[in-house]
Amino acid sequence: MRKKEMMKLFFTAIIFIFLSSAVFAAAPAPGTCAITVRADCPESVGTGGTHILMGVSSATNAHGEFPDTEIYSHVLCCAFGDGVGESECIDTNTVLKISSATNAHAESPLGTAYNTEICYEDLACEDFSDDCGTGSAINHPLGIVSLSDVTNAHIGGINDYDTKICCGSGLFAGCTITDARWNVAEAQENETVFLRVNGTSQCSGQSITFNVTGGSEEVAAQPLSVAFSGTSGLGSWKAEHQTKLLIFDEEYYFDALLTKNPLIVRTSELPELVVTERDWGALEDVSACEDYDNENDCESDVVNVASASSPPEVDCESEEFACGCIWETETGTCDFGYTEITEETCGTPVAGQGCNYGCTLCDDATTGLYCNVGSTCPAGETPAGNGDDVCDFGEGCLSADCIDGEQDTCASGLYCLADKCSSVEGPPLTVGQCIISQEVIQECDESGEKTVRFVSTWTGSESDPRKAACDEKEGEFTVKCPAQVQLPFFDYIGIITTVLAIAGIYVSMVLRKRFKKSKDKKNKK
Repeated sequence: MRKKEMMKLFFTAIIFIFLSSAVFAAAPAPGTCAITVRADCPESVGTGGTHILMGVSSATNAHGEFPDTEIYSHVLCCAFGDGVGESECIDTNTVLKISSATNAHAESPLGTAYNTEICYEDLACEDFSDDCGTGSAINHPLGIVSLSDVTNAHIGGINDYDTKICCGSGLFAGCTITDARWNVAEAQENETVFLRVNGTSQCSGQSITFNVTGGSEEVAAQPLSVAFSGTSGLGSWKAEHQTKLLIFDEEYYFDALLTKNPLIVRTSELPELVVTERDWGALEDVSACEDYDNENDCESDVVNVASASSPPEVDCESEEFACGCIWETETGTCDFGYTEITEETCGTPVAGQGCNYGCTLCDDATTGLYCNVGSTCPAGETPAGNGDDVCDFGEGCLSADCIDGEQDTCASGLYCLADKCSSVEGPPLTVGQCIISQEVIQECDESGEKTVRFVSTWTGSESDPRKAACDEKEGEFTVKCPAQVQLPFFDYIGIITTVLAIAGIYVSMVLRKRFKKSKDKKNKK
């Protein structure tokens, strides 16, 4: 009897160990790292997959090895990042140190006994006795592994030992998108609508990519990526009109995802956005900002007339100016507005503040960091970045002007806004702006010109050097008349719909006539 009980106990233990190994070896959740069997961590190309940081001999009580050795059955796997150069260290992204290339003991990333480093992405790791994200590890929410000691240690899952390796990350760790929704439930085509996103505190500074879907066809233009400002992000989209079943307006939703970790994604909440067809005939006389009679059309500049509303010396096609139509709530009018971007307004970067809007932070070997007009650095100079001379959108950097690893360095196609890199379509109202209203004194004549009076208002600081330039924009000017705005009248969908409607009415009339004849015949019988 005793022998049978021992056998039962033995097999129970075997089954328990097997099941425990399966649990411990589960693939990591998106945005996290965990020990798993090698087969559950296939190396992926680009972002959105899993990547191997190192090999380990088992799920716990394990030795480690360098990722390229590939002897062990288990691996430390991370489900974020692009996996490119994961073994390349930049002194600050060490996750662990191990005693040799394989069959190795491990130590804390801050240890000094071992020289072989395991590194990944932008992870900043330390050893803690508290759980990751709590107590002394409050700023290190991402749990990686635990060690049996701070050095000469075996490796286990995050809850196996008291010494926990916890990491912080400006890009991935701990960021969860908690809410995503449209700012309105209905809009007209070409109206600017906003995509509102909220996330956890770890999302601050990270890049969000949007994917609008739901139409009968792919949308023509997706929203630009934006960066979280604190726990919220705000994107914009020019609403596109499509019809389904040739009758109904399409309803749109969007996915918001982390640009460098698209597994962290949130679908917009209900209601979906309904985009209705616009009566373009009502806008055929709009040739300048002041012709708009409502806020939505003005702010959206639905027929793109902002550049036609500017004074002659403001070239809206140039990088030096960001132009748009601005709705004045007090007067109920639509005016032209612009932000001027010059070397003087870019200024010199101040620690923790970065550059002004429209400027990019560059790096010069002689002068160090400086702000430059436009979205790129001058020839021969590079964006101040994280050591590789590249500063991607949403990416943290190590330059002296960063705060707590947050990004405020700009690269090609991106501008500084609120101390972060941002893609923007027009001048932000919170930044110094010159708003100009115009009054037509003489309408367009045969020469194709008109005379207008411009009156300017500066919205920024009185000491801003751009104020004087704004004040100079006042006066009478002769400007070229904008070409008549070409508005869509009848697209192919409208034609098909009309033809089908006519055909439907015709068929209905024929059937009704036949039914009446058949009924008359029956009555005669």
